[in-house]
Amino acid sequence: MQTMKPYRFALPLLLAASAHVQAQPITEAIDPAMVRGRDWLQQLDRGEYEQALAASDPRLSRRGLEKFTEDVQKSRRGVAMPSCRNGLHVEILNDGVAASFVARYGEDRVLERVVLLYDKADQLHPSEYKISGAVPKDSKACSG
Repeated sequence: MQTMKPYRFALPLLLAASAHVQAQPITEAIDPAMVRGRDWLQQLDRGEYEQALAASDPRLSRRGLEKFTEDVQKSRRGVAMPSCRNGLHVEILNDGVAASFVARYGEDRVLERVVLLYDKADQLHPSEYKISGAVPKDSKACSG
């Protein structure tokens, strides 16, 4: 029975460590595309449209700052910053990825989708931004 004593202390430490790891959504914490998409969305939240557009893929930046700003504000229905945003999933595309988030703008819970495309140096750049009301029914993110 003496050999069991070290495990008595190790088990609570192991459980505490695993509880801490589970506290954040794994996709958002680890996936670089999810992090890149979230960071870009936060630029939009802060009204940094010029910087967000400069970091975008040429297909998006060709729209021009005025049109881009107008489209973002229109899609967010005049609400600049969501009260909640959680990473949902990442979809692998042929030339990039699509990062999806559940967000709450005012009373509306929406799905934000950022398509990020690779450049010649294998860096991801936002190429498309869409908001829809098609939040998966099984998602509890931003419900409260």
